[in-house]
Amino acid sequence: MKEFEMKTFTELHDIIEKCDARTVINRGVKSVKFPLIPKIGRIVTPASMRSRAANEKEILRLFKEQALPYPDFMPANDWDRLAPGQQHGLPTRW
Repeated sequence: MKEFEMKTFTELHDIIEKCDARTVINRGVKSVKFPLIPKIGRIVTPASMRSRAANEKEILRLFKEQALPYPDFMPANDWDRLAPGQQHGLPTRW
């Protein structure tokens, strides 16, 4: 496996341009010592929550509640909400 470090989108684009269709590219983290765990998996479940799943549901519920003042985009379901939510800081499994 090759590792590349880039600091700009142009550097990323240049590397991707050299890849063929069989190349798999993974997003990394700051250090190779850190495991690749999605953001939702790095959140410590509060003692007041009965489970990690309950905490995840509560985080999504709060995000939906805070999104109410922005009616421009009304997703059909929670799955449709995750991608734009992630762009706004919602911790997801991706």
